[in-house]
Amino acid sequence: MGVVAREKVKGSGVWYVFVTWNGRRRAKRVGDRKAAQVVASQLRARLVLGDQSALERRVPGSPSSPTFSTVAERWLEWYPALNSLRHGTLETHKRFIGSHLVPAFGSLPIGEITRRRIQEFIASRRAPGGSPATGKALADSTLRTRLPTLKLVLDFAVEEGWIAANPMAGGPRLWRSAPQPETIDPFTGRELRAVLEAAAIIDRDFAVLIRLWAQSGMRSGEVRGLQRGDLDHERGLAHVQRSRSLRRLGPTKTGRSRLVSFLHPICEDVATWEPGVTQESRSILVALQRLTVTPLDPEQPLFLLRGRAIDENGLYALWRRVLTKAGVRYREPEQLRHTFASTMLSRNAPVLYVATQGGWRNPGILFKYYAKWMPQAGRPATQAQPDATMGL
Repeated sequence: MGVVAREKVKGSGVWYVFVTWNGRRRAKRVGDRKAAQVVASQLRARLVLGDQSALERRVPGSPSSPTFSTVAERWLEWYPALNSLRHGTLETHKRFIGSHLVPAFGSLPIGEITRRRIQEFIASRRAPGGSPATGKALADSTLRTRLPTLKLVLDFAVEEGWIAANPMAGGPRLWRSAPQPETIDPFTGRELRAVLEAAAIIDRDFAVLIRLWAQSGMRSGEVRGLQRGDLDHERGLAHVQRSRSLRRLGPTKTGRSRLVSFLHPICEDVATWEPGVTQESRSILVALQRLTVTPLDPEQPLFLLRGRAIDENGLYALWRRVLTKAGVRYREPEQLRHTFASTMLSRNAPVLYVATQGGWRNPGILFKYYAKWMPQAGRPATQAQPDATMGL
């Protein structure tokens, strides 16, 4: 008996498992060296135990195995059935498979997707034109968050017996990217007031949304997911229990609901952080009652744009117009959340309170990323200013 894993043509990178048994010799093509060695080891063990039927079974990774497209299609049916996924997460998997993975691997037998091919795929996406949508290189941050989709599909192929091992598992790292920091670049009080004045001219309701966002520290999807019935006007509280993403409602990022105040004096240059202590911070209560469109149904979106809930595209379009009119240097609208956190901490607000208010699951993240704004013995807190970075 003999079971050997080797390249049929040395240096070709194409590996076979050769089996000699009872005077007969058979060969099966298997993906890469690692997969071939695993398959060979499994066959030896079965034959030693007298399991000759192993010779009749399909060897994982052989040309008869399904194509990547077929495996990915089956995975998209199987994975959501066993895992609770947000709609946005599932759509992200589908888009990456359809836009990137199928064009690169779709027609290949699943067993022919080797580490080398995956590395070539990564290199092609990091090169100019790697993103079909923009014609530019795909950002390293995008690759870091999207490549797990490929790994999950290959894990599924292992479970189904189509390949012996996942080429993305084990071994040296497939690639290394430069750190992509997310900049924490909060607005100053003067900038925030200029933004609110400009927003009131362009779209009065949008100005209310910006103030509520800045004074509460919510996430973008949470602000846009608010409904009329979520507000307690008597106490200035909002019940944050859902998030809007890709025009759909889903749970919050942490999966938890929370009560938050939207009366913190973030837009004013004062020393205090307590909610509702200034007339300007309380002015949002009147503004909310005067929204241009106030839905009667408590389950309708609180903020509307042209009669519909505000999606990401509508939000960014209005936001750019507002910052241009205000003459304020452009930052992403999510900086309103960073402005809330840095301002509250600079005014000695309790860290646990800020974490609960903003929905940070672990208060330690505030120490890690916002320590610059926390007062320390012997020196005052740093005022809101640019250039603090959050390494990802």
